[in-house]
Amino acid sequence: MPVGIPKLVFQPTEDDDPRWVDLYNRLYRDRFLFLGTTITARASNTLCGLLVFLSLEDPDQDQNLYINSLGGLIMPGLAIVDAVIGVKAPVRTYCIGLCASMASMILSAGEGSKRLAFPNARVMIHSPYMGMIDDELGDVTWEAHLFIEIAEILMTIYLKLTGRPRWLLLDEMGRDHFMSPDEATVFGLIDGIYNRNRRLLDGIYSGKSTPRKIRKITDAPKKE
Repeated sequence: MPVGIPKLVFQPTEDDDPRWVDLYNRLYRDRFLFLGTTITARASNTLCGLLVFLSLEDPDQDQNLYINSLGGLIMPGLAIVDAVIGVKAPVRTYCIGLCASMASMILSAGEGSKRLAFPNARVMIHSPYMGMIDDELGDVTWEAHLFIEIAEILMTIYLKLTGRPRWLLLDEMGRDHFMSPDEATVFGLIDGIYNRNRRLLDGIYSGKSTPRKIRKITDAPKKE
């Protein structure tokens, strides 16, 4: 028998009558947001609306966005990126589980020094593909032009968020590139790793080995 979404008693103030609300609505009131589905227009609109509303309600209090998503459509994903960066209230981003494709960009768009991943999480980046835009555009020529334009937009955003050089991003995004929290920190997608004691671990999580997949900027190919 399915459990469904639990309901909790919520009483905003002592003068208000207590009422039953579902788990996520209760957490939203405490500024805990979740992206745990494929990124679609509907999911994007809901999350963007919450980010804007909570920022208007209190522009000085941090919002906490937990992400566990395989990614999804590019344009709805970019809408979330713009909302995360654009709202006045700082947005802390957390990778819990997997942040892949567009979800990794949303993770990286969080407030500087507040982009974290849990120890067992994974982050994946790759180049976009046509199916991530829209299946109903119709005009193949126009769709190809749009794809090239959007691919450049994504590259520009990653360049700004990570501080990595273009040649390295092009190389690493040529395939599905999975990273541990250690590697994602070195790459610049996140700022650190969150542990059970709610403390940010300084430096590399394990402290015993250098992430093997992340090359240094000085490893740039030499010109002949």
